[in-house]
Amino acid sequence: MYLYLELWNARDAWLKLSEGERKAYFEKVSGTIADLLESGSEALAFALNDDDTDRRAGYEYLALWRMPDRATAVEFEKRLDKLGWYDLFDQVNMRGKEITAEVSLEHMLGR
Repeated sequence: MYLYLELWNARDAWLKLSEGERKAYFEKVSGTIADLLESGSEALAFALNDDDTDRRAGYEYLALWRMPDRATAVEFEKRLDKLGWYDLFDQVNMRGKEITAEVSLEHMLGR
């Protein structure tokens, strides 16, 4: 399984859209999300970043997904790009194969 983390803020281009334009855009995005869920992916969580988070990342929104494999994650990225998501939102992503805490610590020790 793969984990996929999205962190994002709305860009001015999003903020300038009317409510109707935003709704129409999200109707297009909902198809991508439906396809992702049908692929065996799972939306683990969505959240708004607390203002008082210690060492807070400068992003307002986050989403955490579990995806079946790397190919699904790469396809998701391509679909977001094709939808113009990155024109409307300033976003950074992280993805990687799900591992145990022990494997992560071993990797850090080896650096």
